[in-house]
Amino acid sequence: MIGYDEVVVCGSVLRAHGVGGEVVVPVSGILLESLSTPFLVLEIDGILVPFFIESFRDRSDTSSLVKFEGVNTLEEAEELRGHRVWIPKRYVDISEEKDFTPEMMVGLKVSDLKSGDLGIVEAVDDSTPNTLLLVRGAEDRERILPASLVRNVDFQKGVISFALPEGFLDI
Repeated sequence: MIGYDEVVVCGSVLRAHGVGGEVVVPVSGILLESLSTPFLVLEIDGILVPFFIESFRDRSDTSSLVKFEGVNTLEEAEELRGHRVWIPKRYVDISEEKDFTPEMMVGLKVSDLKSGDLGIVEAVDDSTPNTLLLVRGAEDRERILPASLVRNVDFQKGVISFALPEGFLDI
């Protein structure tokens, strides 16, 4: 059985792609190739489950289309949407900042030191000079938070910590 201490979170399955069972994951193909990991780990009902990679190809600089063994239809791929994706630590040097992209924050929990739990990162916009995180919280409340205010990202726990200025959340 794989433990949380053996993996590092890299985001969540973004969506299904096509009808053949491919999914979009927030890991570049270049990174997957350099890591040479034969599998990614998905969190299913609180359990870490290895999914062996049948094939992958670049979708963009920050995401790939991945075909997992045994996932062969659009419906099967769609069932994986939103599940957290983890990379086994033995295949990645988590001290290497280049190994992580802003898209890997998708699916992480967001917490503020004063306000507590704010929700989950649903999307990342890095098209502007300041990367922005779209966070969806309770009751589908959306917030846009600048990444420049991130205090800490703990990929192993899957949490992004903020120390937001007083009144920021009232805007």
